[in-house]
Amino acid sequence: MLFGRLLGTAAAITMGAAALAGSGTAAGATSAHPEPRGLTAGWHTMNYPGAKDTALFAVSPEGDYFGQYQTSKGGLFGLEYKAGKWLTIMDPAGVTSTSTANQTTEGETAKGAIVGAYTNAAGVNYGYIDTGGKFQPISDPSAQLHKGQGTVITGVNPAGQVVGLFFDATGAHGFTYLNGKYTTIDYTSKGATIAYSWVNGISSKGVMVGYFCCTASKGTGSYLYYHGVFAGQTDPKAGAVGATEFIGIAPTSGEVVGCWWSNAQKGGPPVYGFSYKDKTYTDMNYPLAGVTETCSQGVTDAGLVDGYYVDKAGVEHGFVWVP
Repeated sequence: MLFGRLLGTAAAITMGAAALAGSGTAAGATSAHPEPRGLTAGWHTMNYPGAKDTALFAVSPEGDYFGQYQTSKGGLFGLEYKAGKWLTIMDPAGVTSTSTANQTTEGETAKGAIVGAYTNAAGVNYGYIDTGGKFQPISDPSAQLHKGQGTVITGVNPAGQVVGLFFDATGAHGFTYLNGKYTTIDYTSKGATIAYSWVNGISSKGVMVGYFCCTASKGTGSYLYYHGVFAGQTDPKAGAVGATEFIGIAPTSGEVVGCWWSNAQKGGPPVYGFSYKDKTYTDMNYPLAGVTETCSQGVTDAGLVDGYYVDKAGVEHGFVWVP
């Protein structure tokens, strides 16, 4: 897939990312779609005007959306959809070229600070917290600052506790950041050798969701983490040779969204979105003929979900699902 929760990462964990020319926070064009808070129940496509591809990664309780889009020249840009308007979010410390920019937004705190990540001219990843156009860099002190490495923010809760991943000599590790303190979160499982892991989201209560890989042959899985205790999670449909990725978690309800796929799956889209609530997995696939991938990314306490899907032409579109 073109877009993803990571930027220019190392080894086998490379996914997509986002950005746009300019600096700071700039206003974009007004959307042709209705303001999300007024959407009716069901599925809705949400695309940044004029973009080649769009993906939504997070949604605030107020109905503001965050993610990334790609221009026809190839640059990837962070976005916010707020009060009926599309905005571009760009940390000026990142690359600003319309063809090579690589930035993304990943959510918002209760005080309105936006978090995200960017890749600089040397190819190193950094997270950021954007407070009214003032960007604070986030770089885990354990991270190696080589090309394709660094620190990536993947989520934040209303209180401002940030989660994500960083790279060192041994691979990728999850982390959390709050009030100047970085804490490493590495998934552990008795008898298993973990190749890499990271944190994707965090609730208001501090419950974290993440993703890990044991070995290439045994597939990948996800986890819930709270007060030092990990609980491994796998969508039964993914099986031992597939993958389950927990991506977003609602602030207080505990509902989790993400995507799964299986090497043994025959027929239908190869990547499926899902919702996980009350120990039950429910598939979420965009209802359009020819869709090859659906991935649920963010969820509110009311059950509203955002994410992206890939159509039969290989184009990515943002979506919102209203219960």
